[in-house]
Amino acid sequence: MGIFETMAASSFPRLSSLLVFVGFLSLLRPCACYRPMNSSDTNLGTSPAIATWYGSAAGAGSTGNVRKKFLHYVTPVTVVITDQCPGGPCDSDPVHFDLSGTAFGDLAKPGQANALRSAGSIHVQYTSYPGVHITFRVDNGSNPNFFAVLPEYVGGDGELSAVEVQDGAGPWRPMQISFGAVWKLNSGTPVRGPLSLRLTAGVSRKTLVAPNVIPVGWRPGATYNSNVNF
Repeated sequence: MGIFETMAASSFPRLSSLLVFVGFLSLLRPCACYRPMNSSDTNLGTSPAIATWYGSAAGAGSTGNVRKKFLHYVTPVTVVITDQCPGGPCDSDPVHFDLSGTAFGDLAKPGQANALRSAGSIHVQYTSYPGVHITFRVDNGSNPNFFAVLPEYVGGDGELSAVEVQDGAGPWRPMQISFGAVWKLNSGTPVRGPLSLRLTAGVSRKTLVAPNVIPVGWRPGATYNSNVNF
């Protein structure tokens, strides 16, 4: 998953995108990697929220920032990329964010939330957000013989073409995409840890190793922090 914010360094490329409001998204379209909203960062003019990433499946997990263009009553909102587009609106605009009504309203300045929500669809700009380390969230369905993990806050290209896992001092084993940005390993033997993860960026093909990031005694649903990023 990724973070999007308008005040990121200008050295990051800004891309135009489409932001689509769907009322009560969290009730109608729950995502497998859904997180509850947190609006604790109001002093900074941003608030974390959930957004469905309508782009590459591997793009879920990247980091960046989003802002609306041209409407004068907009403020930044920090969002987390959670999934890819199943079709429909993506056919005409392949990269956009689908926000809940609450998150969409949080883009507005005080008192302007309803006016912004009435726009329905608006063009936005987004850019990568630097300075965040990759975290790895172990999927709730994982067990000693089935290990699945979601890399979050992936920088650089923002998408991954390969993920490999190393159990202790054993060999590197390739993982497969399970769904969205979740990668899985169907292991014939128990996966005990510590586990190292090696990531390959989708465009640049750069590789990155998070050594021993998943500890012995890892738990399904737990999130483990690394000290690396692209």
